[in-house]
Parts: sequence; structure tokens; C-alpha cells
Amino acid sequence: MVWMCWTCRVTSMCPRMCVCDDHQLRTVCEWEAHLEYVPHTLNPALKQLILLDNHIRGIKSSLSVYRNLELLDISRNQLTTLGEDNFLESSRIETMVLNENKLTSVQNNTFNGLVSLKKLYLSQNNLQEVNANTFRPLSGLEFLDLSLNQIRYISVDAFRGLHNLNQLILKSNLLNAIPSNSFQFVPKLRVLDFAQNPLHNLTDDSFASLMSLTDLYLDNCSLNAIDSHSFRGLVNLSTLNLTTNHLEEIPLKSFSDIILLEELKIGQNSLKSLPKRVFSSLQHLRTLDISKCEALSSIELGAFDGLPHLERLELSNNKQLINIDNKVLSDIPNLRYLNLRSNGFITLGLEFVNTIDRHIYLDVRENPFHCNCSLEWLRSYLLLSNTSVKQMVNTTSEYISYPFLDLLGNVVGVECDSPPALHSRLIIELGSDEFGCFELDTKIPIIIAILIGILLICGVMIIFVIRCKYGLSGLVKSQWLSGDNTTNTLSHRNDLNYRKPEFVFIPNIDLNIDETSAALEETTRYPLKMTPITEL
Repeated sequence: MVWMCWTCRVTSMCPRMCVCDDHQLRTVCEWEAHLEYVPHTLNPALKQLILLDNHIRGIKSSLSVYRNLELLDISRNQLTTLGEDNFLESSRIETMVLNENKLTSVQNNTFNGLVSLKKLYLSQNNLQEVNANTFRPLSGLEFLDLSLNQIRYISVDAFRGLHNLNQLILKSNLLNAIPSNSFQFVPKLRVLDFAQNPLHNLTDDSFASLMSLTDLYLDNCSLNAIDSHSFRGLVNLSTLNLTTNHLEEIPLKSFSDIILLEELKIGQNSLKSLPKRVFSSLQHLRTLDISKCEALSSIELGAFDGLPHLERLELSNNKQLINIDNKVLSDIPNLRYLNLRSNGFITLGLEFVNTIDRHIYLDVRENPFHCNCSLEWLRSYLLLSNTSVKQMVNTTSEYISYPFLDLLGNVVGVECDSPPALHSRLIIELGSDEFGCFELDTKIPIIIAILIGILLICGVMIIFVIRCKYGLSGLVKSQWLSGDNTTNTLSHRNDLNYRKPEFVFIPNIDLNIDETSAALEETTRYPLKMTPITEL
């Protein structure tokens, strides 16, 4: 009877503006309560104590009353220290949340007694370093969040004793190097979030002791270079995030150490091109994200060769990517999701869609399409997809991970950017004649008629040239013959006008025979030149 009365008395002393549930053994005191310390008059059997947004500055020994406590949340308070040995009577606590306080350090004996603790949240404090053996009493800890602090230094022995740790969050600190030696004490670590630290480069064997690691986040680390064997030892890595860095090329050589990788995010880098077979060592890859690369302007044919299991490809928001080879995706047989949204594509060839599965989720919205005859096929494709999407969403679970409105928006939201007459017009609403092309059956007779006309014109011109050639030749010949006859007639007439020589007989001249013979012989040798007589 005395015990029952004591219990009733305790449960009746719930602080003002708090919610105390004795059935679920849960007490919640949020900002309205304005607590400055941990209340010690609550039900001793309490299992969950949530003290969000208050003004608590210290813990001291207040928790020793609640030995059955499993969840303790003192987030968004004014804690500057946790003291030492304040949790010796809290052996059943499994989750402790101390986010958004003003903690600058944690002592070696702070967590003594927390033998059942599995999750510890210390995010958004003012921690500057992690000292040796800080977490050593937490042998059962599986999750540790140290994100959004000002940590510059991690001791080699900082994680000693955490042999069951599965997830370590070091995101958004001031670490400029991977604390490789510290990881030797967390052999079961599966998830490491090291994003938003100023690393600049990764050296060889940075994660060599993390053979169980499956997820590694290195986004927004100002990475300029990744050494050839930076990922050596990560034999079970399945997810790698390298987005928002300064990489100018794919770290091809480093991928040879993570051949079991299934998800790679490498967007928001300074990549300019994707060479042939750049991902060929990642044959188990299922998801690839290369979005928001402002300098990416070319993708070589064969860049995605060697990816037989790739299902999801994010290739969006690359404004300099104007062209893509129609066959660049032909060697991805299992592709189911393709995002080409917000690139610089003016057109896409018909062969492009023929290389991918008709049942694929294809998003080509927000591209500056020039709607002409070469893009008329896209209208037919979208019309077919509009019907297919509705049927698939209603009858299958293939697209269960994609919201129906997103699927439908992907189909009907594709617009023309040019020509001006079609600007902002939905492609799915355009008529076939608005693309400025004829049907194939109409084109063929026109082309044949044009060719026949050209042949006829050429034939007429050839005949005309030949006839002109022969006519001109006959005229020249007639003129030439006529000229010869005239010349002969004139020559004959001129011959008649020559005065023939006359011989005069002179008698009584006594001539020497020898002299006469010599004169005749000289005359024969040098005949007289005939001089024509011209008639006046």
C-alpha cells in the first residue's frame, strides 16, 4: 500500500508544460517547459525522456533516478559539459541524443556505465578534437554522429574499443586528412560519411583497414586528385559519393580496387568529357549519377560500355552537353531509368530511342529543343509513353518507386524552345504538319519526279549542244571550200596577165659557138624571174 501511494505521488509530479505518459513510460518536455535542469521527480520506471529546446546546462547525477531509461534526448539545450561518471546508473540506455548543444570536449570517463548504448548523437556542437579512449567504454556502440562540429584532430586511439561500430558520421568538420590509423579499431564499420571536409586530395591506402565498408561519402571535400590506390582495401564497397568536388577527370585507375561498386555519384565536378570505357572496371554498377557538371561537353561513343547491370543513369543539368551520340547507350541492356533533363540538347536522333527499351523511364524535359522534322519522332514516342505510363502504374509494380505525377509530368512536360512560333509549346500537343516535314510516302514521288525532270533537261541540253556543234562545223567547211575556188579563179586570171617572153631573130650577127653555149648554160642555171603585169 505504501509503495502504491509512493508511485501515485511520483507520477503526479509531472513538470508544468510537460507530457508524462505513465502507460508508455514516456515523458516529453519541450521548449514551453523552460527547464534549466533534468527533472528528478518523474516516474522512476521511465523508459523515454525527451527534453528538447530547453535551457539545461548540466546533467550531474540527475539521471541516477531513472535506471530503466532506454532513450535520452537532450537536444537543443545549453550543455557545455557532460562531466564524468554521470551515466554510471544508466546501463540500459540504448540511444542518446545530444545534438545542438555547446559541448567543446568530451572527457575519457564521460560515458562510463553506458554498456548498452547503441546510438550516440553529438552533432552540431563545438567539439574541436576527439581524444584517445573517449569512446572506449561504449563497446556496444553501433552508430556515432560527430557531424557539424569543428573537429580538426582525431587521435589514433580515438575509436579504440568501438569494435562493433557500423556507422561513423564525420560530416562537416575541419579535417584536412583521412585519419587512416584511427580506423584500425573499427573493423566492422560499414558506413563512413566524411563529406564536407577540406581534404583536397586522397592518398593511397586511405581506407586500407576498412574491409567491411559498404558506403563511403566524400562529397563536397574540395577534392582535386585521387591517387591510384586511394580505395585499396575497400573490397566490399557498394556505394561511393564523389559529388561536388573539383575533379577534372574520372579517377579511372582508383576504380580498379572497388570492382563490386553498385552506386557511383560523381556529378557537380569539373569533368569535361567521358572517355571510352571509363567505367568498364565497375561491371556491377547499377546506379550512375553524372549530373550538374557545368564543363561536361562530350561523351565518347563507348563511354558506358562494360556496364551490363546498370539500371539507373542520371545525366541531367549539364548545360554544355549539346550533342549525344545516338548509340552511346546501346551497350546498357538493363537500363530502366534515364534522366536527361535540363541539358543543352537541341535535338535527339530517332536512332537514340531505338537503342533503349520502350519501357524505360525517360526524362528529357527542360532541354532547348528545336522542333523540326528531325524531332517529329519524339512526339510519337511521348504519345505512346503517355498511354504506357498510365497502364503500367495501374497494372504493375515496375515503376512503384517513381511517383505517378512525376511519370506523367515527364511525358507531357517536354516543350519546344525554338523556332519562335513554337516556343514553350508542348511537343505532345503539336500536329505532325507543325514539324515542317512530309510523310515518307509523299516524299518519294516528289523526289522521283524531280530526278526525272533533271534527266530530261540534261538530255535536251546534250542534243542541243551536239546539233549546234555539227551545224557550225558544216558552215565553216562551206566557207573554206568557197574561199579555195575564188583563189584559183583569181590565180588563173593573174596568169593571163603575165607578158610572155618573145624571141627576136637578129640576122647577120656572127656569134662564137663556144660563147653561145656558155651563155645558154648560164641562163639555164639562173632562170629569169617572171614579173606580173598588173592591169590598171
